[in-house]
Amino acid sequence: IILKIPQGHPRVLIDENDLEELRIKSKNYVEVAQIIAEADAFLNIPVPTEEDLDPKFEGKNDFENRKIALLESKKIGSKVYTVLYTLSQAYILTGDTKYYQTAKIWVGEALKWDPKGASHNSDFGDAGTMAGFALYLDTFETYISAVEKEHLIKNISVRANGFYKNWINNVEKRSSSMHVWQHIMHRMLYTSIALIGQTPDAEKWLSYIYDIWIAQNPKMGEEDGAWFNGTGYFRMNTLTMYETTLFFSKLSGKNFMGNPWFKNNPRWLIYAMPPNSVSDGFCNDGDKHSMPTIGYAGYADVASRIFNDPYAAWYANEVAKSNSMAIAEDDEFRWFRVVKTNGLPLPKLLPKFDLPQATVFPDVGVGYMHTNIQEMENNLMLSLRSSPFGSLAHTHADQNTFNIAFGGKRLFYNSGYRPAMGDPHFLGWYKHTQGHNAILIDGQG
Repeated sequence: IILKIPQGHPRVLIDENDLEELRIKSKNYVEVAQIIAEADAFLNIPVPTEEDLDPKFEGKNDFENRKIALLESKKIGSKVYTVLYTLSQAYILTGDTKYYQTAKIWVGEALKWDPKGASHNSDFGDAGTMAGFALYLDTFETYISAVEKEHLIKNISVRANGFYKNWINNVEKRSSSMHVWQHIMHRMLYTSIALIGQTPDAEKWLSYIYDIWIAQNPKMGEEDGAWFNGTGYFRMNTLTMYETTLFFSKLSGKNFMGNPWFKNNPRWLIYAMPPNSVSDGFCNDGDKHSMPTIGYAGYADVASRIFNDPYAAWYANEVAKSNSMAIAEDDEFRWFRVVKTNGLPLPKLLPKFDLPQATVFPDVGVGYMHTNIQEMENNLMLSLRSSPFGSLAHTHADQNTFNIAFGGKRLFYNSGYRPAMGDPHFLGWYKHTQGHNAILIDGQG
């Protein structure tokens, strides 16, 4: 794997050998115009300082203060990543050095930050800053001085080794490590590939990710296509799953998407969160959206092209239509479409919708009954959960429960809300059995 990583740069967002071909074939993609417009908008916005990472107000207790500090760190770190990610894409597509000049200003400011300080409070924010630096180093490598490169590698390594030391002999023994598998491992992959050949540590980071990935991916699914953390947090994992799997498939020559879960997953989405409908209601954020957002369409479109799946294509188009948006407006899979799937053919249109109206996903323990899944205004939806995964991670203590929706609206559902993980209401009601349609034992869960 390591020996097959290209020697030159860029090699994370695109292989330098594919650069000219990408610029030619993507010239008329809608996504390219969007990327350039967003990058241009970033050229003149204020650059955050380390002081911006500090909380702007206090909570009522230590628990709230920790959450406030974490959220501020996450917001700024994520902004650094978004800006550097977008500027890198725009430069790759155009070769215009104005994107490098702006990226250099952002990196110059963020390199002043203590990598173990406030930017480290949130693992999401920490990973965003780390991966943003790595993308800058990889994309603009020819412009970066030896001194700046040394500072970058040192700062990145502090952050990456922090994750590595926390993960090893820890993440692999846990049945769920939410943040790690959602975005952070993906950003650690970017970082590792960018720094191979720059520091020996990058090889151990990449080796760890590879070992745990081939052992446990898909992390929260088996083979039937369902995702035990539910429809809400499923979307936090989709880009990581596809991009990491395809990275390793390309470098190894092995098809790591051969697990049936990948092909079966869009079917689960159709039943669990149909177009223009609420979801089954299970797990955290199962009640967050009144219908699938454009992000679900972006993911399903990619799946439909890779697996030539007409039902995934149907789902993507129906979700986009219900949001009054085009699939190209999904920004999470935007770069993935530009470099990987926009050139793949779409499956042929379905002559008729021929999926059964009811099905079960025994690996995860969820079942669904619909009366008219393809015409949501007349659909009665019954969702049931009895899962071997219990109530760990983002799942709830809702064994042997059900929810009912009609016409895509909640009719008889779970209740409560989640202000934050660990919040008393979250633990005592929203996640607890009593917040669901379930039989209680002696009035308790």
